[in-house]
Order: sequence, then C-alpha cells, then structure tokens
Amino acid sequence: MFIGHCIKLCSQYEGMEVDYSAASASIIAAGRELPLHVHPMIRDIVASVSYLDEDWREDDQAEENRIRWDNICKLINDYAQNRWAPTFWCLMATYLQAREGKIIAGYGIRVNRVLGKAELLTGNDSLRSVVNELMGSLNADQTDEWYLHNLARVLPGELDGLTLGEVAVSEEIKPVTRL
Repeated sequence: MFIGHCIKLCSQYEGMEVDYSAASASIIAAGRELPLHVHPMIRDIVASVSYLDEDWREDDQAEENRIRWDNICKLINDYAQNRWAPTFWCLMATYLQAREGKIIAGYGIRVNRVLGKAELLTGNDSLRSVVNELMGSLNADQTDEWYLHNLARVLPGELDGLTLGEVAVSEEIKPVTRL
C-alpha cells in the first residue's frame, strides 16, 4: 500500500534510519507504480516529493527543507487518517485552428464543478456562448464527474474554424479561493 509505505519512510527519516535522498527516491518509485487515476492527494504527495527532491538545498537551507518535508508527511498522515482535502471536478478542452498543417491559434475551456455548481473559464466568446448553452441543456442533477463527462461528449467537434483537440476530465484538490 502506497500510503503505508510513505508513512514508514516518514518515520524512518524522522528516526534517521534513512536519509532524504533514499526516502524521496522510494516514494517517487512507488508513485510511478500507481494506477493512472488515483485520489488527487496521492498525486500531490508524489508531485510534492518530486519537487522537493529537485529543489533540495544544502545545509544552509536545512530548516526550510525540514519544513517542506514535514508538510509532505502531514499530507500523507491526513490521507491515512481520512482527512481528505476537498476536491472538485474539472473539464479541460482545447480548440485549435490550423492552416497548412500548422497550428495558428488555440483556445481552451475549463469547466470546474463542485456540488452541482459550475464555473466556465475561457477567453473565447463563441466557445463561452456554446458551452454555456450546452451546460444549460444537461441534467444538472448528475454527479459532478458524470455531468462533466457528458458535457465532454456533446462538445462540438468544430466551431468557427476551430477544431476540438484534447479533452480531459479530472478530480482536483480545491484551492481555498476557488468555487
């Protein structure tokens, strides 16, 4: 179990049984073995260890390193004790315009949804209008995840010379200031 492995490494690091390099390498390696779709807190643990591993500073920053490592261990323990961070579901899609096989313009849409409340973000007025209309036509009583999967299914393949590119629906950790 990934979380159990991480808890053990936090304890071993605390007890000076392993150094940071060994602990981080083990967590990163175990993270690579995880399935593609895991809870966002698990993704954050792996990403945080990876970022800290890249940024680990020498002795002059030992206190900052320790604080960052302690925060990672707290995140691991929070997950293990069922204190999960609040999450939301997100649809992200790109629309691209190409000429002679080269992309000349691109626009993105992002729809965040939590507890039935949706927020559409895009810089393209045509996309905003069409996606708002589509959102209004969907059954709002679906779970956030299925609402966004169904929205992804009905996004137009082409709109005003733009072609739908990548579409992804994922669960994200809710920042304090969003939704």
